[in-house]
Amino acid sequence: NDKWTVGGKLKFYVGYANVHTKVNQLSLDASSEAWNVKADAALRGAVPVNYELAPNGNIDFETLKPYSTKDLVALVYRPSGFGMGIDLGGTFEPIKNLVISAAITDLGFINWNRNLMQQTFHGEYNFTGIHYQPGDSINFEKMGQDFLNSFGYEGGKGKAYNEMVTMNANIGIEYGILKNKISFGLLSRTKVKGRVATEEVTLAANFRPAEWFKTSLTYSFVNGRWNNLGLGLNLRMGPINTFLIADYIPLNWAHLKDGDNKYTVPYNTQRVNVQMGMCLNIGRYSSDWDQDGIRNRKDKCPDTDIKYLSSLCEGWTKKQLVDSVGCDRDEDQDGVHDCIDQCPNTPLGVQVDSVGCPVDSDKDGVPDYLDKCPDTPVGVAVDSVGCPFDDDNDGVPNYLDKCPNTPAQVIVDSVGCPIDTDGDGVSDYLDKCPGTPVEAYGMVDSVGCPFDTDGDGVPDYLDKCPNTPKEAYQAIDEHGCPIDTDGDGVPDYLDKCPTSPGPASNYGCPELKREVTNLFKKAMQGIQFETGKDVIRRVSYPILNQIADVMKENPTYNLAINGHTDDVGNDEFNQGLSERRAASVRRYLINQGIEEERMTSQGYGETRPIADNKTAKGRALNRRVEFEVSFKTVSYEKVINEELKDVVKPAEQPTDSVVTK
Repeated sequence: NDKWTVGGKLKFYVGYANVHTKVNQLSLDASSEAWNVKADAALRGAVPVNYELAPNGNIDFETLKPYSTKDLVALVYRPSGFGMGIDLGGTFEPIKNLVISAAITDLGFINWNRNLMQQTFHGEYNFTGIHYQPGDSINFEKMGQDFLNSFGYEGGKGKAYNEMVTMNANIGIEYGILKNKISFGLLSRTKVKGRVATEEVTLAANFRPAEWFKTSLTYSFVNGRWNNLGLGLNLRMGPINTFLIADYIPLNWAHLKDGDNKYTVPYNTQRVNVQMGMCLNIGRYSSDWDQDGIRNRKDKCPDTDIKYLSSLCEGWTKKQLVDSVGCDRDEDQDGVHDCIDQCPNTPLGVQVDSVGCPVDSDKDGVPDYLDKCPDTPVGVAVDSVGCPFDDDNDGVPNYLDKCPNTPAQVIVDSVGCPIDTDGDGVSDYLDKCPGTPVEAYGMVDSVGCPFDTDGDGVPDYLDKCPNTPKEAYQAIDEHGCPIDTDGDGVPDYLDKCPTSPGPASNYGCPELKREVTNLFKKAMQGIQFETGKDVIRRVSYPILNQIADVMKENPTYNLAINGHTDDVGNDEFNQGLSERRAASVRRYLINQGIEEERMTSQGYGETRPIADNKTAKGRALNRRVEFEVSFKTVSYEKVINEELKDVVKPAEQPTDSVVTK
């Protein structure tokens, strides 16, 4: 086929001559006292020579004579032996113009059964030196004869024997360029004879500029050291084909001299092979070898298998089977004959299958040369360029996309779903709280934030007081519970004395003793001033002293002193009078040793009556000084005003809740 060729050959051998030697031992042991030579060898063969046997049955080598002409002619039809062998080989073309070949040749034997002879040679010679006296002559001929006589010869007619032919194992590779007009090859040849193997490597350059002229040049290495040239030449003129092949042309020559005779002989080579021949093509197809109807000189495909094409394309004529230059008709040049090409308009250079259609490796209906996604799984719907549909354009094809309606530009995972980094079930692109902890899973809203049911700023999964009212939002702890600074059980947002513990019944403030409460009530009407002035009458000192004692006994008390008047007189005067009277009381208490920062004074004039100013009794009740006790330090500022000198006002800050007036 287009890639592989295999072949075999059955051979019949005719053997004319054979000599086989075997040396079991050949040694020389040399010392200063003696030289010892030992030999044990055998020879057998089928040789076209005549000889006679000596009386002892050995070959008489003096009678050896080559065959006469008559005997040599008879040797042609009565050879020394016959045999059989086989050749096996194949080639593989993985890509165009690259051919890999392998073969085993001459795997066989010859049975030698005529013109047989055999001879053995064995013995030992001990040479102790040359003994002579001055003037004596040395008889070297006798010494040589003594040497030969030390060895025994046995032989005669031999027996038929089988011998393997030298087998060759060949591996080659050849690559052609310029439309295969030039090629380069490498051949490894291993010759095996019995247990001996020799390796030979040949480099070759082949030139085929025209069908009528071909030549080849080789260079060989034998066992890594012998180097030899080879040359091949092939000429075809019409029906006549001539060839000349020479292998192992020696490059190294030696000059020998034998007396007056001089010889030049090759060395470092095993043999020289020379072959030459001529072929004459006769018959009606001598000018059209492949019988495709195109003469050889025009045929660019001279090896067209026209019989195969005719069987493949029934009803097609030769003119339809091949084009004008003798090559398979292939209009789209895809390498598939038009008669079986199911895609006759394939673009040039596109790889096609056996029926001429562009290859579609993933079977998605889009050929590989157009397919931008060549590994699409079977059965997946694809677009015009062979890629799986991705309707939401998230980079994950529909057949893998578990979230097929992802909005544009959203980052997705390997299955096409928007990334949810914190794993709360809300995708990152929607998640306004991307760091939600595991504890909050299942407790987040639509934007990925943990639920805060009571809106106190502490998410439900952390909120131990999930129903905190709005009034407490500014005073809750990290657990979502209202802060209770003084730990009295009343949260700060309800505690009017958040830093002083007290019962809930008193709004979280400490309860004043009954006698203290009564004292402040008594003082409200019991402090008297000179009419229209802020001067305290002496009659009021006892009750003020009692108030000073209470303040000393209760260092956590802070006192707000508030002055009030009736509506007699103008508003401005009444306001000033109330302020001065409150300041006078504060000043008196300071003089009694009460820290000034624990007290404030404030006048309200006639703005906060507690009784009806139309009656004398009502006006008397409205002229009063009230005392408010709180349990937090109050900051102050001094008002620099000559008219209200030393009047202290509270800073514009809220004070803690009032307990008692």
